[in-house]
Amino acid sequence: MEDKKAKIRETWLNDRLDLYLYAKKIGDQDWQNDLLKQLHEAETSITKAIQADMEYHLWDEFDRINKQLLTIYQQLQKEERQFEIEQLKEKAWQLKNARIKISKQIGELG
Repeated sequence: MEDKKAKIRETWLNDRLDLYLYAKKIGDQDWQNDLLKQLHEAETSITKAIQADMEYHLWDEFDRINKQLLTIYQQLQKEERQFEIEQLKEKAWQLKNARIKISKQIGELG
């Protein structure tokens, strides 16, 4: 996760610096000033970018779990062997708990 945060930070800073150099090259002083302001407020913007990325991946995981649960519920409707039914119910329980954990993490970001 720290590597991911570092990559987001590096990309954000490099993008702004590249834009600043381009604005300087074309002589757009207003754009340069705007980019300097963004660079001075970098930590806030980078933190928001990191949170947005984390939230995106959490929602992606949440959706993946929901699809797995749907598959399990479909299997439960067709399954007749009690042993298999119990295994599917246990897997569904584990996935529901994982989904609750992810929901809490999403809530903490917002």
